[in-house]
Amino acid sequence: MTTEELHNIISQGENTTTEFKSSFSNETIETITAFANTKGGYVFIGVSDKKEITGTTIGIETILKVTNEIKTKTSPAL
Repeated sequence: MTTEELHNIISQGENTTTEFKSSFSNETIETITAFANTKGGYVFIGVSDKKEITGTTIGIETILKVTNEIKTKTSPAL
């Protein structure tokens, strides 16, 4: 995806397949999990509800933790 495509999606605002989160939180994980369990979509972290790109700092530990939580919540029950 190009920078222009990203800006185009952000400029359209949030909808059923696009969500903005200013930072990682439990709500972010819930949104990612919901999208993964339905028809998919985009979750932009570091973008405000007002469509402003604010950025955020994410450490590798956070990425690994979130990835594991999402895998756990989207895995089918055995």
